[in-house]
Amino acid sequence: MWVSHLDRMRSMERALLRADFPLTYSKGFNPRPQMVFALPSSLGIRSESEYIDISLSEKGPAEQLLSRLEDQLPEGISLMDYRERDPEDAKNLMGQVYEADYVFSNPGLSEKIEKLLVCPELIIEKMSKKRLKDEDIRPLILSSEVLDADRTRLRVLAGSRANLRPDTLLQALEKYLAYAEAQSVDVLREELWIKEREDGPLIRPMETND
Repeated sequence: MWVSHLDRMRSMERALLRADFPLTYSKGFNPRPQMVFALPSSLGIRSESEYIDISLSEKGPAEQLLSRLEDQLPEGISLMDYRERDPEDAKNLMGQVYEADYVFSNPGLSEKIEKLLVCPELIIEKMSKKRLKDEDIRPLILSSEVLDADRTRLRVLAGSRANLRPDTLLQALEKYLAYAEAQSVDVLREELWIKEREDGPLIRPMETND
């Protein structure tokens, strides 16, 4: 069973409230907890890199808070690690995402992806501001690594500046290689890469520049 990004948001919000977290809230007629996922994953994409930015109204004992939260999370969701972020950061975690690693898996798929990446351009029709337009997604693919005959890891641009969705790459496989099994491909998001400063290095969300 696949869980949508909206369902993940609702599950996390309910767990935080039940765990009595000291949350900060947005202003307006319908205040919401100030929390944001680093990069919402598409429905049907497995992920090992779900990061959430939560703003607290007061500082408390982190281990105790996280233990309470773990007890309230639904089955299948668990906390792996945490770190405190500088409250002076101008950007939330979503605004810091630059790149992502995806592993695409299917029998014999690596050869297909290698052939696809030879193309100098990959024009895909995408919806933008309520109209369709052609976009070259080839520049969004930064690197590839063949793991075996069935699996290839791709590093792609991700986030608010430029974002390559895995399903868009599968569209390219269908269009350019007539790959009939595109919808059977297993996609795993392995990692996200962020920059805490525009001129800073790429790091994992749980790392720091210190």
